[in-house]
Amino acid sequence: MTGRRPPYHEAFINLALDGLSTRAIAEKLGIGRKTVSAKMYKMRRQGTIPSSRTSDDRCETRYGTVREIITGLDSDARQWVLAQTPPDGTVGDVIRAILVDAYFEDLDG
Repeated sequence: MTGRRPPYHEAFINLALDGLSTRAIAEKLGIGRKTVSAKMYKMRRQGTIPSSRTSDDRCETRYGTVREIITGLDSDARQWVLAQTPPDGTVGDVIRAILVDAYFEDLDG
């Protein structure tokens, strides 16, 4: 099977880029966790997927980018976010404001 990709190859990459854990990827694709770990290691070394390491190596949370957030939205949601962005502001400012609002709403709830 040299040179051939498994049928779940593209789904694997997408799930890894979405930041799912090894366990979650294994469950979604119906493959073993060791297989997922080995594949993640190999793909990170090849540069196919970015390293999950952040400034805090103990943290497994993957930081995305504003571009990833915006391009992941459907057209109507993307237009809404852009309409909320003031002329002197950034999309990042809007996202930050939404997160802060949600945080304080959660604290009050």
